[in-house]
Amino acid sequence: MARPTSRSQTPRRPRRTGRSRVTRSTARAHRVCSNAAAAETRAEPTVLGDADRQRRRTPESETFKPRPVAVSRMGTLVSLAELTAGLAFGLWLGATLAVSFLVTPRLFGLFAAADAERAVGDLLPRQYRIGVGLSVVGLLATVAVGVLSGFDIFAAASVAGGLVALLAAGYALAVLVPAFATGDTEPRHRRQIVLVDAFTLLGGGVAFVGLYF
Repeated sequence: MARPTSRSQTPRRPRRTGRSRVTRSTARAHRVCSNAAAAETRAEPTVLGDADRQRRRTPESETFKPRPVAVSRMGTLVSLAELTAGLAFGLWLGATLAVSFLVTPRLFGLFAAADAERAVGDLLPRQYRIGVGLSVVGLLATVAVGVLSGFDIFAAASVAGGLVALLAAGYALAVLVPAFATGDTEPRHRRQIVLVDAFTLLGGGVAFVGLYF
């Protein structure tokens, strides 16, 4: 029996089939697609990055939009009118409280009734002239606030309160001050002075509170 040759003894390598070539080609294609997708993901900017770059490229004049000048001036005028009305009514209320509850009782406590009445008669004209002036300023400023910012229930109450305070001061200046100046005072005049001060405080208080609501 003949010995087999060395070639016949060497094991043959299996031949590559078409299926294995297709499998390796598919895997290579998958790797290529994966690498391309990863590169595209790294290169693609995020939405936030786009927004940041767009904000950096946008001029400052486009991003910053100041308030209209007319609106700013209107707000300034309303604030000035409110401040003027508040100061006017606040000063008039303070003067009324000081004269009615501090000065007048002190005068009647220090002097005789006749002397105290003469002192009050000298004081009342100055008080109510100042009151009429402050009430007019406050009422006009309150009307200006309502016209500029729109009338609502609080603005209407403020205007009504200012009108009451003005009428009270005007009545005292026209009717009660001459009676105290001549010395022909009666008990009804004193009661009317008390009512005038009460209406002044009520109207001025309503006007002052209505300004800031």
